[in-house]
Amino acid sequence: MNPGNAEPQLGTVPKAAELGLGVPGHAFWMRDYWDRYIRHERRLESVIHYIHENPVKAGLCQTAQDWPFSSAKLQA
Repeated sequence: MNPGNAEPQLGTVPKAAELGLGVPGHAFWMRDYWDRYIRHERRLESVIHYIHENPVKAGLCQTAQDWPFSSAKLQA
């Protein structure tokens, strides 16, 4: 993706969330976030596992591999 045209694509994610998940588009993004440097392989693995487990914790699927938008099935 060209960084110059990122803004139009960002508008489609909330719309897709509203249509596919029934979540209001404006509520899809977190209000604030904190970025983190990942300096070690072990920390990277921990962060990836955390991200993979989010849909499971939210009750959207039974396993991380079941979530259609996840790379968890590639990690196995």
